[in-house]
Amino acid sequence: MKKIAILLTVMLVPIMALAQRKPATATKSMQNVNNKFAIVLFDEWIQNVYEDAENIYFQGTQYGDLNTLRALNKQTGAFRFVVPKKKRERARIICSGCDGTNIYMQLEEKGIVLFNGTDVNTSDVLVPEGPNGIETYYIWPANRGEAMSFSPNGRFLAMKADPCIVLDTQTKKVVRMVRRTEEGFLVTDNGDFYAIRENGLWKYPNNGGVHPNEFNKLNEKGIETFSFEKLTGSYYGEYHGMYSDAGQQAIYLPIRNKLLKFTMDNQQWSEAFAFNDENKEFGRMAFSPQHIFACTSEYTKPFCEWAGMNLAAQPKTFDKLNTGIKLGKSPYESSEVVTLVKSLYYDAQGNLWLQTSDQQFVVYNPDGIKGLSNLKGKCTKQEIPKD
Repeated sequence: MKKIAILLTVMLVPIMALAQRKPATATKSMQNVNNKFAIVLFDEWIQNVYEDAENIYFQGTQYGDLNTLRALNKQTGAFRFVVPKKKRERARIICSGCDGTNIYMQLEEKGIVLFNGTDVNTSDVLVPEGPNGIETYYIWPANRGEAMSFSPNGRFLAMKADPCIVLDTQTKKVVRMVRRTEEGFLVTDNGDFYAIRENGLWKYPNNGGVHPNEFNKLNEKGIETFSFEKLTGSYYGEYHGMYSDAGQQAIYLPIRNKLLKFTMDNQQWSEAFAFNDENKEFGRMAFSPQHIFACTSEYTKPFCEWAGMNLAAQPKTFDKLNTGIKLGKSPYESSEVVTLVKSLYYDAQGNLWLQTSDQQFVVYNPDGIKGLSNLKGKCTKQEIPKD
């Protein structure tokens, strides 16, 4: 009997050791998750992306049936609906944005409002919408905004539309109206509006307000133009956005094979970077203190990345972003690979949001995704619950 007991003990020890090692194996697999990527799939086309201290917001397109506003917690990655899907009793969100604290919206048949956090219909109207052709109104039904931008101090709101509107949110006065601009625009702490147009940067200074009965609300008093034609030659192609660094010390503009820099204090253009190959052209770009990311026309290696704002160095180039993440659960499915991008957005944590289709975002950070703990290394489908 002693021999049998000893034999059983010898057999049980390895089995017990295996049982004890199982949690360690599970922990190891968790550590191997690729934390440089995440994928988020929505059930509607996302039009506007912006953030405050705690959340990143995703607004559904003004043309869709859902037209929601969703908040993503920047630390956990948990979603919630700030404005639920469109129903008959609420106004449609045309466009929206955030000054870092407050959310503003253009609402159909209402105008520009300061969102109260609960109900779009009861939010304070700052600039009302009026009937077409009535001079006392600044916004008409046909003037549908596409995006909003804010001055660093949060006081001035610029809305890209036709025409564009610059609003002093403290006085609730429209201080400038500007004819439809190209893609790039921004507004400064004193309410000056900068836009890319033709072969230069156009400055529309804050003229103190537009009178509602003024015959020509789109007057061009005080406009200054800063041409970049000496650096690029005549250019009538497509622009891919205008970017400013922290505090708006400089504006960057990718055009042809060059990245141009406009210094705000001396109001001068210079060349910040240029590809040696003149046939290699810049597309969309995004800037953060940690990295600069650019899409280019290069077929074999379309992506470029700089560490920090060191544009004096040559960027890292690569052909694709292989996320290692599958969109579904099929064992035969390949992982998602990014080769084309519709838009780029760096959040305040340094994570790059690449919109690869109307409804899909790939989150990328070469240093490892910051926050967003529920999203790392996997595909998350963010859908409206069934009624």
